[in-house]
Amino acid sequence: MSPPARQSFFADALARARERRAAHDFPGALRELRVGLDGPVDYHTAVKAAAMLPALPPGLPVRRIALVGADTLVFLQPIIRALAFRDGWHPEFYEAPFGTWRQEILDPHSALRKFKPEVTLVLRSWREAGLPTTGVDSAAVEHLFENELALARCAAEGLGLVLWPGFDFPSDNASGALEDNLPDRHTVLAEINQRLRGTLPPGILWVDLAELQSSVGKGWVDERLWQAVRQYPSAAGSVALVELWLALCRARWGQARKVLVTDLDNVLWGGIVGEDGMEGVRVGPGTEAGVAHAAYQQFLVGLKNRGVLLAVCSKNNEADVVEVFARRAMPLRRDDFAGWMVNWSDKADNLRALAEKLQLGLSSFVFVDDQPAERARVRAALPEVAVPEMPDDIAEYIPFLQSRHFFDLLTFTAEDRARPAAYRANQEREQLRAGLTSVEDFLQSLDMSAEHGPFSEATMERVEQLLARTNQWNLTTRRHGRAELANLAARPGSLTQWFRLKDRFGDNGLVGLWVAVPRTQPGETSAEEWEIDSWVMSCRVIGRGLEDLMFNTLVDAARNAGARRLHGVYRPTAKNALVAGLLPKLGFKPEEGVPGPAGEQTFVLDLAESISRPHAIRVGV
Repeated sequence: MSPPARQSFFADALARARERRAAHDFPGALRELRVGLDGPVDYHTAVKAAAMLPALPPGLPVRRIALVGADTLVFLQPIIRALAFRDGWHPEFYEAPFGTWRQEILDPHSALRKFKPEVTLVLRSWREAGLPTTGVDSAAVEHLFENELALARCAAEGLGLVLWPGFDFPSDNASGALEDNLPDRHTVLAEINQRLRGTLPPGILWVDLAELQSSVGKGWVDERLWQAVRQYPSAAGSVALVELWLALCRARWGQARKVLVTDLDNVLWGGIVGEDGMEGVRVGPGTEAGVAHAAYQQFLVGLKNRGVLLAVCSKNNEADVVEVFARRAMPLRRDDFAGWMVNWSDKADNLRALAEKLQLGLSSFVFVDDQPAERARVRAALPEVAVPEMPDDIAEYIPFLQSRHFFDLLTFTAEDRARPAAYRANQEREQLRAGLTSVEDFLQSLDMSAEHGPFSEATMERVEQLLARTNQWNLTTRRHGRAELANLAARPGSLTQWFRLKDRFGDNGLVGLWVAVPRTQPGETSAEEWEIDSWVMSCRVIGRGLEDLMFNTLVDAARNAGARRLHGVYRPTAKNALVAGLLPKLGFKPEEGVPGPAGEQTFVLDLAESISRPHAIRVGV
């Protein structure tokens, strides 16, 4: 999308928002403003959007955000406000006074620590390293690294989720072609970045400023603005930085998208297959457009290899589409798609059907379509779906989607790599289910087996990811990071358990976990009262009986630890209604008079009365 087109799309949405606000339709005004932010955002559109927002947009959760850094950070606030509004939350800011960022982190009684941020965003440039242009002393390098690491370790305690930056690089390179032979700033900073990234304490997320600087290019820093008002990075660099910050937060909060749904005509290939025929659509070498469409397909292949599910939603004759996949050489194959909706039905209806088929919430979806009318229809009907306002030129699709970081994750596990295959196996399971007369027969025919065990270093990465990404089958929605998980596992008497499920169609991977802790008083070594801290299960295995196996192991473990009663809490969100009735179904009774946030429900189970739940899963530890 060209700059004029981008500005026109936002300007039109902003005009509609102002009209609605003038008519006192404030919810409608906010909806229009959010639509405007679905297109490419630059600094000026972000500032205009932030100025349009009320002090506290209704219905949005508020998160305490601390900005800590060496330069003037107030310029980042409107960008964060606008893009956080687009993402469905509202920031309450604390900005460290200019020049005090290190003291604010180190001082246990600082205003920063009294603010108790949920997220701390740290920013400083290569200038803060204080390195000479060339001839950098090795002792100075080691001193810089140790100081950075000590500061990061201090920030890891009590400042919420901390996003810690690597160093970017100065634009000048005094060593030139001799860079590899002289210890200049660029070389030293790259070495420190590599060491820091590998040694940051758990609970701190790495922000690769050098990579971001490379993607933004020469416009990363505006030297005039830095000299005048210490604005860092530039306007363009600031938007790219905030997009990355928010993507890391989404990943930590379990809000990364999981499914990319793509149109076909003039998206996956050039032309309209129903008019141009199988041979007439353009994809691959031969035309500039064909190369661009093939590149987009290759981009989707890369997403699939990272565990993102791909789906098709296209108004077409299915036979025509199947022929293209069968006879044209393309990066994508028919079986690369976990979802397939090729018909003449309303696309919003098709997306609902895809969500049901994949057993995922609509908030997991990104919808890519070249038609403005189709995008507008889906936005209006399904506000949970991310509908980016795609550029007119297919060659701009990839950088635009990359700039939005829809699918960024904090870790990449074997389960991620196997996810597309697991969903294909689910389709085979559904075919098997359709041929059997009862659920019991279906479960027995799956020939399921499970393994389980306590959290360990080998499983901790997947455990952290499962807690972060699971939204539907999640009882308490606690998002423990690596450091919190390690503390829970080390807590005296605590119980942890992961679960892996296999069947005749394949290995589903590590798909469930629970954490239970004793309610001990200071000085006590055992407790009769225990509580469920976390209990999650992947939506891929819902309805197979794994929750019953998990419950049985939880009850047995609590009994063996001396527990008499097990307490549980259901913390409702917009996405976890699936488990609203889980605890009563398992025999838990409501606890009366127990204080808690509005909507939170607490329950207790008398372990002497609890009965083992039947299931069709063989168990091996």
